[in-house]
Amino acid sequence: MKAIYRGVIATIGKMNRKKWRNAAEKKRLQNTDFTILCNNCIGGVISHDMGLRFLSPTVNLYIRPFDFVKMLKNLDYYLSADIVECESTLPYPVGKLDDIIIFFKHFKTIDEAREKWDDRKKRINWDNVYVMMTDRWCCPYSTLQEFENLPFKNKVCFTLKEYPEFASCRQVTKWHDKGCVGVITNVVGATGKRMYQYAKQFDYITWLNKK
Repeated sequence: MKAIYRGVIATIGKMNRKKWRNAAEKKRLQNTDFTILCNNCIGGVISHDMGLRFLSPTVNLYIRPFDFVKMLKNLDYYLSADIVECESTLPYPVGKLDDIIIFFKHFKTIDEAREKWDDRKKRINWDNVYVMMTDRWCCPYSTLQEFENLPFKNKVCFTLKEYPEFASCRQVTKWHDKGCVGVITNVVGATGKRMYQYAKQFDYITWLNKK
């Protein structure tokens, strides 16, 4: 019954997202040339909802939190590395940047993934970078600590638990998975709100407008 209810809410929400919510949020957005570095699809979803070009290589893929933080700590190096295909039984390509594993979930081939990655990393607006992460895929406390210490002014990590000691963490408890937040980009409200819009003390439009 719960699954049926959620399915109905999601269907109504997706209709309202397309019908009016995207347009309403576009009107509020003043900053439109941002780069979102993220470990999941959230950057691409936000850019798509707002009708903006992808100015980030981290689109249509996911990276485990500990690998994502490691990449951000030495970003210039990893962005200069070439993507090498990994053997995998998953139904989508998997690649590596040196020792960082990237799951190209929404790509058909590693060649397509590599081409898009190389093209989009050239578009990064280094003067307007935002960083987003979630606690999915086995994110230990130590990784949250490392994320908090990253030298990025605008960063946020969505978590199931509350971490008042970390200014960058925002709790999201709506429709969560066991031990972590749910799929952060899912539409989970009848009015068209996505999961990240239920984070405590966080409004993504206001956050992006802090250019």
